[in-house]
Amino acid sequence: MSSWKSLIFCALVKQEIDKVEAIFNDGSVPKENITIHYAEECNTCVGNLEYPMNPVQQNVDLILNELKPMIDAGRCRCLTAEMGQDGRGVTQGVSLLHLACLYGPISLVERLLQSGYDVHERSLAAGFTPLHYLSQSDSITSDDVLAMAALLLRAGIDVNIQDGHKNVALHLAIENHHTRLVMLLIEHDSQIDVVNGSGETPLLIAAKQSDEEVLIRLCEAKADPNIKDHNLMLALNVAIQRHNKTMIKAILENPRVNPNERGIGRHGYRCMSPLLFATSSGYADVVEMLLSHGASPDRNGKDKNQPLLIAAFTNNVNIARLLIRYKANVNATEYSGYTAIHHAAWEGHTEMVQILLEAGALSDGQTQDKNTPLSLACHGDFISTIALLLDHNTDVNNQDKDLDTPLHYCTYNGNTEAALMLLKRGAEPDVENSFCVTPLWNAVYAGVPDLVHLLIQCNVRLDVPSKGIDQHADTIHPSVTFDTPRTPLYVACRGSFHIAKTLVLAGVDLGRERWFWTGDIPEELYSNRSFMDWISHEATNPPELLRQTRRVIRQVLGIYPQSKVRTLPITEVMKDFLVIRSFPADL
Repeated sequence: MSSWKSLIFCALVKQEIDKVEAIFNDGSVPKENITIHYAEECNTCVGNLEYPMNPVQQNVDLILNELKPMIDAGRCRCLTAEMGQDGRGVTQGVSLLHLACLYGPISLVERLLQSGYDVHERSLAAGFTPLHYLSQSDSITSDDVLAMAALLLRAGIDVNIQDGHKNVALHLAIENHHTRLVMLLIEHDSQIDVVNGSGETPLLIAAKQSDEEVLIRLCEAKADPNIKDHNLMLALNVAIQRHNKTMIKAILENPRVNPNERGIGRHGYRCMSPLLFATSSGYADVVEMLLSHGASPDRNGKDKNQPLLIAAFTNNVNIARLLIRYKANVNATEYSGYTAIHHAAWEGHTEMVQILLEAGALSDGQTQDKNTPLSLACHGDFISTIALLLDHNTDVNNQDKDLDTPLHYCTYNGNTEAALMLLKRGAEPDVENSFCVTPLWNAVYAGVPDLVHLLIQCNVRLDVPSKGIDQHADTIHPSVTFDTPRTPLYVACRGSFHIAKTLVLAGVDLGRERWFWTGDIPEELYSNRSFMDWISHEATNPPELLRQTRRVIRQVLGIYPQSKVRTLPITEVMKDFLVIRSFPADL
């Protein structure tokens, strides 16, 4: 008859706990043969015994009697020799005490300890002690886990031994939700700040498991919440990610917490403070908790992004008000020189712009590209934001790095209403950018007749050619690009006959363009013979007296003639003529 050790060992391997009880109680041997199965791809039988929860493949069958010499020794032996590979003989594998702590029963653990089994013996592959196995068990009741742990503790087991992955029993107990065991281990001086192979502390694991009870207990024990894992994840950021205010509160009340410690944030973004993380997540309640516990409202990330900038960009008014209440710097800049008001203006968040202006944000602050909030609002085509900024006396003629003004952006977008607002506030209507593009050139390119009329009434130059840069190639008209200098008339003739006629009647110098007599004429022009005949006639004959008169008088008057013409002692018909408010019927 096989020894009770042999029988119990086999029963434990097969997870037949009822047979273990029967063997232990009366020493009887089950009548059927007991077969142990090993995985073929595993070089050692210890692989299966280390991880018995994994499915076992029935590729190698060894009956009990063949294993008896090994099992009687209380050890698992490498079977690679029997499989035709290099065997290494007896190894320090999994003992009966290991398996008993994993599966029970408690009576077996007690009997083995009385028999002198070493509580510090470690398994081969993972380096587990009996306490490590107990901390992972899912086959034993909570009461039995606690009772078995007490037996191991009385036997003098060291609770701080680390396995092959640097886990102590406390790590594993938290991962496997053995809350009562966790409390017992903490009471017996388990290290609460020990870091495992993934850089995780017990506190960080509890946060990832959303285990509020364990996390609160660890914080009461003053576990360090500032330790990050290998992915730079903080326990506080994990709690924020889960929007778990109970865990957040416990961590913030931990006297060791640094609420400004930076870790990983949303979408894997590194170097995010908890406040920046909460702001980007849109959690106003968490933001208030952090601020009330000493989080700096100006703590930035790696790219100098600050919470207020994120709140402005995402238009989170509640968070912005909180940050301002806690004295956030409303003019703080990120790496490209943007402040919160730049972000708000760029996105057209008018209410946010108003809040920031009331808090002291600079309405004319420049980014690294020399854009002001007004420039960005005009670029984004946001009428209400433009109107608000104009009411705060912002510079309407600011030029960015390309010398574009807000009016350039409005005309580029073809926005007549916005352009009129700027002109009424004193915007220069005839300024050139670094490509020699004027607002009129942009308006013609956008193909908006009303906007062209508006600028002509401001007496802008009609003949300024661009430098030929394809700066608009992928925007309004992708097919209309120019590799050489072109005047507004050239652009108009390729896009709008109506605007071309308007320019000619306004006194444009037809002698500036020679393309009419070359093969450069766009194909679509040939289909409109009336326009072709008209433009050819205008280009090959001296200017009419009316056009010549209008051109000369407008040159004398300078810009904004509409404000000067109305004061002249001439008839209303002549006034309308000079400011080009009336056009021939064929237009």
